[in-house]
Amino acid sequence: RLFTCLMLAATLAGSACAQSAAAHVVVDGLGFPEGTILVNQTLYFVDYQASTVNKLDATGNQVIATLPGCGANGLAAANGTLWVACYDGGVIENLSIEGKPLGTVSQARSGERFNRPNDLTANRQGDLYFTASGERPGQGKVFFLPRSCDVADEVASGLDNTNGIALSTDVQTLYVVGRGTDSIL
Repeated sequence: RLFTCLMLAATLAGSACAQSAAAHVVVDGLGFPEGTILVNQTLYFVDYQASTVNKLDATGNQVIATLPGCGANGLAAANGTLWVACYDGGVIENLSIEGKPLGTVSQARSGERFNRPNDLTANRQGDLYFTASGERPGQGKVFFLPRSCDVADEVASGLDNTNGIALSTDVQTLYVVGRGTDSIL
């Protein structure tokens, strides 16, 4: 249902002259779709419940990777690859655009493991920012993963249940959603 709503919103937003639009289901049977991104005319998204990375193009929906124990929750594209936030597994997985494993980022420079990685965004240079929700209020964090690096730097902490993350179009402002406080930082 969420995916249908996203597709409907995209259809409505893309058509300035639309008087009315009927929802068209393009993928059905998903458990908990998240992290929808568009890469070269192909829609990629994760399904948290199935812990899969999916590709939707003109030929239909295809599961390109199954990540047992990951809890695939967020998705970003950088440097021609996909990055997956594994909420349950506490890691960030790097996959080829075809879904082949390329590597795993499992800890911050401090040696601390990530506590419920949730969402990711990339800048133009291919560096990543990602949130880790934590388990209790005040445990949320934001990390920065430089391009071609396998260790992340903590850039913010003490946040409540960090969730979504995005960069402004001028790449000067990083927005972070605090789900526990229903606010954007």
